[in-house]
Amino acid sequence: ALLSYMERVALAAGARRMMILSTVSFEWFLERGFREGTRNDMPPSRAAAYSTGRGSKIFFKQLNSPRAID
Repeated sequence: ALLSYMERVALAAGARRMMILSTVSFEWFLERGFREGTRNDMPPSRAAAYSTGRGSKIFFKQLNSPRAID
């Protein structure tokens, strides 16, 4: 429910892509349409602040339509 809400808010704000960082639950995000990315896929301002010390994986999801959520 929280992820669906975040996706709807992002779409309403005009976003077409969502990025998350996670140190756990990798499969959960993959099952929900995210794909694993790299630091090079991140926006430059976010990539500059990204810390490899936490061991977070980077995931992206294309947001196309509210009908595709859930």
